[in-house]
Amino acid sequence: MKLTILGSGTCIPSLKRQAPGYVVKIGKDLILLDSGEGTKRRLMEVGIHPNSIDYILYTHTHVDHVAELPALLWGYMYDTQPRKKDLVIVGPKGFKRFFRQIIKLFSPLFYKRSKFKTSIKEISNSKIKGNGWRILSKPMCKQGNTFLPHSVAYRLETKRKSLVYAGDMRYDYPKSLIKLAYNTELLLIESAVPNQRQVPDHLTPSRAGEIATLANVKKLILTHFYPPCEKYDIKKQAQKTYKGPIVLAKDLMRIEI
Repeated sequence: MKLTILGSGTCIPSLKRQAPGYVVKIGKDLILLDSGEGTKRRLMEVGIHPNSIDYILYTHTHVDHVAELPALLWGYMYDTQPRKKDLVIVGPKGFKRFFRQIIKLFSPLFYKRSKFKTSIKEISNSKIKGNGWRILSKPMCKQGNTFLPHSVAYRLETKRKSLVYAGDMRYDYPKSLIKLAYNTELLLIESAVPNQRQVPDHLTPSRAGEIATLANVKKLILTHFYPPCEKYDIKKQAQKTYKGPIVLAKDLMRIEI
């Protein structure tokens, strides 16, 4: 299992960090986790053509996590070598309705022009099985001020390895995250603001470290950094509550699990 960080930033423009996007390779399968602005370009930079993605998993529908979805669909239709292999797109409760709106607004000819089958799945406490791997999910904090308030976190696992990815969290995170991430090899989680700038709807480094400790996580990767994070020692703040290995995500970083 291999994780590649496509975007470790937020909705705030940055020359250093793109919006959230991650790709996991398990065997021959490629799984995209969220697709903020710049995802297609980052995929190409790491040698992955968007046509080769097998699954796309969305945690929630804040624009910085889904903005590239219409662009991906458009490219699948009009590429000089149009996509042919089937695609599975997964999201939380209500995602099918959200996807229909995307098609209606941006790609009304998608189903007529596309040369592959697209399966849209909604999941909550759910399981998806693949070739030698599976994906588990649990509902997370509801997201305010968005078309679709529901959100989920994902656990990708083989017989020997696992990775858990959660999107935006509230500072008072749900206990379901601890259960999902328990004993995982790697927890990829947001740490959007430093301890000194705590807000209700994002995690701080110390809070993310607390989650990792309670879940007995073997390695913690912090990501989704707003610009103020660059001015603080984020890793040191997380070490106050988690004593295991900590990695600060960078765009184009690759991690073997």
